[in-house]
Amino acid sequence: VFEYDSRQGRGWQQIVKWVNHHIDRDHILKSVEDVDHYLNDNDLNVVGLFAEVSNNSAFSHSARHFEDVMFAEARGPEISQKIAQHLERHATLLCETVYVGKSRNNTKANTLPREGMHCSNTPRNPQRPEWTDRFVADVHGTTVTVRRSDSSDGWEQNLQLKCCDDEAKMSSNEKHHITVPSIVMFMPHDERFAIFNGDVHDTHALDKWISARRTPMVMRLSEETAEKILGAGPEKAPALFLISRDPQEQVERELREAAKQLRGRVLICVSGLA
Repeated sequence: VFEYDSRQGRGWQQIVKWVNHHIDRDHILKSVEDVDHYLNDNDLNVVGLFAEVSNNSAFSHSARHFEDVMFAEARGPEISQKIAQHLERHATLLCETVYVGKSRNNTKANTLPREGMHCSNTPRNPQRPEWTDRFVADVHGTTVTVRRSDSSDGWEQNLQLKCCDDEAKMSSNEKHHITVPSIVMFMPHDERFAIFNGDVHDTHALDKWISARRTPMVMRLSEETAEKILGAGPEKAPALFLISRDPQEQVERELREAAKQLRGRVLICVSGLA
């Protein structure tokens, strides 16, 4: 039984996403196209690639220990290898969700995280069947200009777009190599992609590895992050807080270096004035 947390939002988009998450929390990937659906719908994704057709019990058990992480797996050598190659490309590109929001005008410009990115024309936020909105995203430098193409009007939806690094500009030594069997994780923070180097049949080790990466190494305490900090998943970890009324840039830099060594053992949090 899972209880819906109203702090996630009361809109139909949030409810649909929550229901789909719990229905598909241990989904079997049957095609490369299926992968994009799951990577697109959730920021925290764990993907298992197994040569055996039978179920991996450790992976299935871990899938039920995290409410905010989406799990999917491929079974069989051929499909797992195809998906591994697709994930290698996805991990190298580093895709992010860019919030565009509403617009009273037909176009709206937003700043991208960095140069050398391209953005999909397809909204990442859920779409209702009756919506006719169509968009074109044009990127110049670190600016993406979004235009509604089916109308001269603006739009009322809180538009989000998927933007990725340009594959042509990535060097060969930046590419990841994923073998089968493997378990990999995608997250919207820190290194953004990781490969599990432990025993894929060890549920405890897998839980610990996921817990260490489901949140940033250093988090700022807020209403949105409090639950993740105080309820740190199945692998409970102590929290170290830096509390200050004034900015402590030097101390924060030192904490971020310490966080790399303490990852998975301690949650490091910053609290006070932003």
